[in-house]
Amino acid sequence: KEKETVAAQAEALRALDEAKSRVFANISHEFRTPLTLILGPLEDVREGVRGAIPEAAAQSVASAIRNGRRLLRLVNQLLDVSRLEAGRLTLEARPLDTAAFVRHLAQVFAPFAERKHITFRVEVPEHPVTAFLDPEQFEKVLANLLGNAFKFTPEGGTVSVRLGTEAEADGPVAFVLTVQDDGPGIAPEHLPHLFDRFYQADASSTRQQPGTGIGLALVKNLVELHGGAIDVESTLGEGASFTVRVPLGRAHLRDEDVVEADPFEAAWYVEQDATLLLDEIRPAPTPDKPDAKADEADADATTVLVVDDNPDVRAYVRSHLAARYRVLEAADGEEALAATRAHLPDLVVSDVMMPKLDGFGLCRAIKTDPEVDFIPVILLTAKASFESKLEGLEGGADAYLTKPFEVRELAVRVENLIASRQRLKAHFAGGGGDVPQGNGAAPPLEEGADPFTAEVQAVIAARLSEDDFGIDALAADLGMGRTTLYRRIKDAFGGAPMELVWQMRLERAAALLQQQEGTVSEVAYGVGFKSVAHFSRRFRAAYGTTPVAYAAEHAGSV
Repeated sequence: KEKETVAAQAEALRALDEAKSRVFANISHEFRTPLTLILGPLEDVREGVRGAIPEAAAQSVASAIRNGRRLLRLVNQLLDVSRLEAGRLTLEARPLDTAAFVRHLAQVFAPFAERKHITFRVEVPEHPVTAFLDPEQFEKVLANLLGNAFKFTPEGGTVSVRLGTEAEADGPVAFVLTVQDDGPGIAPEHLPHLFDRFYQADASSTRQQPGTGIGLALVKNLVELHGGAIDVESTLGEGASFTVRVPLGRAHLRDEDVVEADPFEAAWYVEQDATLLLDEIRPAPTPDKPDAKADEADADATTVLVVDDNPDVRAYVRSHLAARYRVLEAADGEEALAATRAHLPDLVVSDVMMPKLDGFGLCRAIKTDPEVDFIPVILLTAKASFESKLEGLEGGADAYLTKPFEVRELAVRVENLIASRQRLKAHFAGGGGDVPQGNGAAPPLEEGADPFTAEVQAVIAARLSEDDFGIDALAADLGMGRTTLYRRIKDAFGGAPMELVWQMRLERAAALLQQQEGTVSEVAYGVGFKSVAHFSRRFRAAYGTTPVAYAAEHAGSV
């Protein structure tokens, strides 16, 4: 009876597994239709079928096509997995010149290797090495192995692909294909599970390279379907070497797995999977760095730092924020933390899963550093669970959006968070009182000063919190032209009109920091600065210290 129960349970599990595979296959097939209807029209637009498009739009279309192809490759892999599980993936093997096949596919990867400054060595016999392979399926094997090698090899490294034969007394019996890299290598505890489906050697949120854990499992299945075997050798820190061994001839294949074809014709049925894969591993563009020679207007622009290891995501977010803000970029958490401390952005928008330091760690580092803890942080993530959201909010995140996010919502969140840091403007507007003097161009007023100097100071003080207040507005309020205004202020204060405005803003800010009236960002916005970074640079130049240090030094003195 127990055996019958176990057998019934096994049968039920088998039926459930088959049902799961059918659903898996059906869903994968359903994905392909809308992807076709997405990629096709986009490619028509890019090719100008519907008319010429602006350069900015062309870049957006190219990004959409590139990521659509990445999704298509993932769907193809999922479909292959489901067909393998159901035993429905059959080969269309034919006599194939393996040497020509490897050389041709290597040429597809050569430009990528050159762009990434990786030495790519291809060692393939000049004479044909004929084996019975399905070119479409075996391309997935070689493309995955080369893709992983390039993905994990740093600039200046080396990737090698070698093809040889294994011989016995009667002659060659198998071909041997080896793909080797000098990347970070694989820890010994991961090697036994490397070809397990959905297994990831690095499943942390700070992994260096994205992945699904499907590729190598699919490679192993496809190699075994060809009657071959695959092995891996690796030493941590010294790279990895994958070796594929497949028998020559057709005795190891079923008759239904073999089709008759010209051995050289099949060598050119490749590149589809490799082309899709190259979209995933292309080098990321260098993040934009702020221009040290930027003009004063740009220096005082409200600045947003966008952090994501995917350059397309950064470009997408930037395209929607650049019209209103100065946008800086960083490709990982460590780079973002350094940029935050160096440039003091007004807000940080960060992904969660990134190399080196993830978004949670970046948020905690910002919120526990008194020099930058006033900077709001928005986290963007594919982790939609309540626990992940709670972790982000507990780490100090000011907002948490799940991918795919609506960019209009992100723009509103950015605007609201920056506006909330500016809420003291009304409170600070027209503030007076005794304030410490900085090192600006204008000296302090003495008692009995002429009415003009008092009027100028009163006008500036009344509009100090207006970030667009400038020379034209000051001249209009005083009822004189720009040239007259410049000459009279130069005579009265010894400096240019805007230098006087900046000095009075800094003096008011110093008083507010002494009085603990708000955070650094609230004070900066409250006295008319658009950028915390610009405020901090001017404050340090005037008072010889940062606003945070100044506030701490003078705490309780007023």
